Amino acid sequence: MTGKALEIIRTGKKLAEKGLIVRSWGNISAREGKDSFLITASGRNYMSMSEEDVIRVSIRELSFSGDVKPSSEMRVHREIYRIKPEAEFIIHTHQSNGSAVSAMGLSIVEPGKSGEIICAQYGLPGSGLLAAACSEAVKKTDRKAVIMKNHGAVCWGKDVEEALKAAEELEEECGKYLEALGIDPWKREDKDKGKYRDKEGRLWNRHPLVVRFTEEEKIMRPYLDDFAQMAGTGLKVAEEASPDEIKTAEERGIPLLIKGKGLLCAAGRHEDEKALFTVVEKNCRAFYCARAGKGRPLDPEDCMLMRKNYVKSYSRLFKQEAFRSSQEERKGS
Repeated sequence: MTGKALEIIRTGKKLAEKGLIVRSWGNISAREGKDSFLITASGRNYMSMSEEDVIRVSIRELSFSGDVKPSSEMRVHREIYRIKPEAEFIIHTHQSNGSAVSAMGLSIVEPGKSGEIICAQYGLPGSGLLAAACSEAVKKTDRKAVIMKNHGAVCWGKDVEEALKAAEELEEECGKYLEALGIDPWKREDKDKGKYRDKEGRLWNRHPLVVRFTEEEKIMRPYLDDFAQMAGTGLKVAEEASPDEIKTAEERGIPLLIKGKGLLCAAGRHEDEKALFTVVEKNCRAFYCARAGKGRPLDPEDCMLMRKNYVKSYSRLFKQEAFRSSQEERKGS
């Protein structure tokens, strides 16, 4: 394993531990010589990533070898390497506070000490439109980060430490910006705030922001891509739910927003439940940010497409993970 590939794998784990990425959302890359870069594979869990999940991609042609596909956001990374010759390491995050600010519908945000943040126009994940929008934003900024509307952020640096610092500073500044708007920001030390398991062991998110949403609104529309991928066009808020209805939702893997009670994180798989816990809370912040600014929910047709692609890609991922686990078991026996 090359030093840079190992660094990418270590960084993925570090980002997950810091709460700057969730599950497989986001991506990481490192420049490799003049003509290529290494980037994380599409749809991989950062906590179990291996050498084969880091792919070499040509900057000129975006070509690669092998059956494992690189991240769909490789075009965004390619554009940054072209525009910023000093960039050696790039991190695309779905960090909570930065993502919330991304839903405000603004082209420029000035949250703090490091000056204005450019917000790239929206484009579907992996699309040429998103890459072009990020390219324009990167050309305009003096910072080492830009926000991607309704999506997240992308940060870069001369090395991994500088890229990480840019991501952490962005999250801190956006958190202070949310506080100024009267919105409870995400803080690492509060990552389990609202976490609750009932006597049957079911996971709930009862964060004050989530509970507040259920008391004020009737349906949660998608303001962020990752929420759309998990929930499609939205989640309705139930006025109430009986124990039998809650049990049925759990058995069927259907998440429930219940007025005054928060979110039942039912999704069928443990990893999906943990992802829902985070993604729904993020979307709540994005909703209140959008209301404070000029933001609007994502287009329903785009949401349906993202949901369809998500289900397809994760169905394939589950099979790959099961195969990998079986191979490891055989080696150990």
